[in-house]
Amino acid sequence: MCCRPVYLWGCFVALFLIVPAVSMAQEILTLTQAIEEAQVKNPDLDAERQRLKIAQANRIQAGLLLPSNPEIEYERASDRFFDNRGSKSYGIALSQEIEIAGQRGKRKRIANLMIAQTQAEIVRFEQMVIAQVKTAYHRLAIQNAQLQVMQLID
Repeated sequence: MCCRPVYLWGCFVALFLIVPAVSMAQEILTLTQAIEEAQVKNPDLDAERQRLKIAQANRIQAGLLLPSNPEIEYERASDRFFDNRGSKSYGIALSQEIEIAGQRGKRKRIANLMIAQTQAEIVRFEQMVIAQVKTAYHRLAIQNAQLQVMQLID
């Protein structure tokens, strides 16, 4: 009975030591996997993709017939604080921005150009990331080959 806790602790310690060793086993990463990982997990590339979403939202906003909401103003005036003779006035105003002379079309064209520019920047950035990953991958392959040669010489 007294050996059971020691046995459990021994199993626990062995399991605790084996699990990290198994998880640290080298996993061979192919070039295509490395490129895919870099494209998915690159924060700068994610930022560029967010800029594309912003540009697409701006295009939606540019296509709206009325780009802003109408504004209602209400005003009430009284002479209560001066001579209190009973003169009162009320005012209400409704205002709406209206685009003239093709402003809406120009905003839509600019928004479309911004989307095209952002897409081109994303493609350029992806190509740059792929080039960096390929360079690093091939440098690592060369260093591994050099290491194997050095181990054979020794």
